[in-house]
Amino acid sequence: MNLDDFLSKASIVDCHGQIAFELVLLLNGEVLVKSRHGNFQVDPRTRVVSPPGRVVPQEVVEQAIVFARSCL
Repeated sequence: MNLDDFLSKASIVDCHGQIAFELVLLLNGEVLVKSRHGNFQVDPRTRVVSPPGRVVPQEVVEQAIVFARSCL
């Protein structure tokens, strides 16, 4: 059994119709964000981005929070 098959996922598409970000709701409630430039996690309760120091557009953080809340 592959756990990834059961996790909630969503995509953010850019203006060219390509996936810019893939959002995955993890079991601990955080959102894993996969992008062409690497992965990071957003804690929707605190808005903290991991790893620390990662520059992330505020719109992506907001989308991750909305996504997490919509899966509850």
